[in-house]
Amino acid sequence: MQVRETLENQNNMVYMGDLYIGSPAQAIRAIFDTGSANPWILSKTARAEHSFDQTKSTTFKDPSTKQWTSIHFGSGTLRGYFASDTVLLGDPQNTEHALTLPSWNFGLVTENSVFDKSFDAIIGMAYKEFAEEGVTPFFEALRSSGKLAKEMHSWYLSLNPDDQSEIMMGGWNEDRFRKELLVWHPVVNKRFWAVKLDDIKVNGVSTGFCTRTGANCTIAPDSGTSLLTFPQKALTEFNQQYGDSVDCSESEFTSFPDLVYVIRGVEYRVPPHHWIDRTVSKADSTQGTCKSNVKSLDTEYEGIEEMFILGDAFMQLFYTIHDAEHDRVGFAPAIHNHTEVLKVYDTADQ
Repeated sequence: MQVRETLENQNNMVYMGDLYIGSPAQAIRAIFDTGSANPWILSKTARAEHSFDQTKSTTFKDPSTKQWTSIHFGSGTLRGYFASDTVLLGDPQNTEHALTLPSWNFGLVTENSVFDKSFDAIIGMAYKEFAEEGVTPFFEALRSSGKLAKEMHSWYLSLNPDDQSEIMMGGWNEDRFRKELLVWHPVVNKRFWAVKLDDIKVNGVSTGFCTRTGANCTIAPDSGTSLLTFPQKALTEFNQQYGDSVDCSESEFTSFPDLVYVIRGVEYRVPPHHWIDRTVSKADSTQGTCKSNVKSLDTEYEGIEEMFILGDAFMQLFYTIHDAEHDRVGFAPAIHNHTEVLKVYDTADQ
């Protein structure tokens, strides 16, 4: 079967969907994150409202010995242990369009400084090699159920909050991408969905990050990251040439060059408004300043020390298919039926 998980687009920066935990089912608001593997769900202990209340579920199972874990993020820390319960993906009112997993193992968060009030769970969608010992990531559990038509999940991230985003579990939606332009890339590291990166260009000129002697660049789509990221060393070099804040008018903003990723010989173009922010002048809305919004992120895992991240800013442009059966990632130009809405920029006194 295929299950369509609809996602709410929050200002083109975050995409969230509902997941149903326990018996009777409790709806939680989840960020499905291809850049992590563990599932984390807030408990009532961590937050009184908009959280999972395990005391009201007849199928919740507390382990006899709790496996406590603390995770540190850039935004804070969470602590919890692993428990199990029934989870439902899809429409709880229509069993033909829903998939249920009994006794699913997940992290129950008891202390939290990471989650804000807009979401209740982070559901990791990376490979099991990236998960805590003894934990089966969500998609691995779906694969093991034998219920999916294909062992893949596919992503359409809209450019307009009025256009519904989606994940297709078990297949893809051909109405959402140009199938004739779909290109597959083999996964080279199974912690992330990392593929080989040949080069990064700006205005047709190589940055040299991946072409220099000894370079081992990889790149991974990451639905849990809003923007694009470079390793810190590469970003420092990039910002020396492209990181300055410059005066720019409304028309000049769209005339900046594309950022081009070359992945196994295929060029993927990211237009300027997906890697540059424009701050509007209060005095004159047609004027302002522009600056790169590419962020830094380093990984310490062997083989992917030079890994770049393709966040939502890229996945909005390219329909992204994660094929676990064949260990490959597919990219194709997404088909959008709504006009792109640019995010609202902060104003500055100028």
